[in-house]
Amino acid sequence: NIEPSKTASEVMELCMKDLNEATELLSVNKTLVNGVEDGFLSYTRNHFNYWAVTGLKARISLWRGDLPNAYTWAKEVIDANVFPWVSSTALSTITLASRTFHTEHLFSVYISNLKDINTEIFRASSGNNLLNTTTAKLNTRFDIASGGSTDFRYVFLWKTDGSTSTKFPAKYLIDDLQYVG
Repeated sequence: NIEPSKTASEVMELCMKDLNEATELLSVNKTLVNGVEDGFLSYTRNHFNYWAVTGLKARISLWRGDLPNAYTWAKEVIDANVFPWVSSTALSTITLASRTFHTEHLFSVYISNLKDINTEIFRASSGNNLLNTTTAKLNTRFDIASGGSTDFRYVFLWKTDGSTSTKFPAKYLIDDLQYVG
């Protein structure tokens, strides 16, 4: 059956209805598991968990202009203190590197072949060069002349691939990492 079009307000109302039901169902277990045995089953940030629902309720409330509820939902996520900020040490230590800032994710999507996708799309050596850039462009983008060289995204998330002038995003690079939950 073809449903009639809905207004943005009606869609947001339906989303909030679903999220309120999800809050009730997921509130029985708010714990995040960071196991490493199985990247899907033992790593609950790979699921649309209680905190993801709460964060999305905050975002929808913000879109709707409902600032008091947006604040309430966002504050609940922040006060839970289960999403620690990534430090420069965690980014620079090879065995602890978290280039996707995984501890800050409310939820994520598990992709079993991420290494293959990364190599094909991001690496210059793959021949595609789809998402490469030059050092000069990065220096402009991060405003290096005005102190942008300390930005975590500039310092830790770009690698060279053969040429010193060609860089690719290393956010999803797993060649030199050991995952530490």
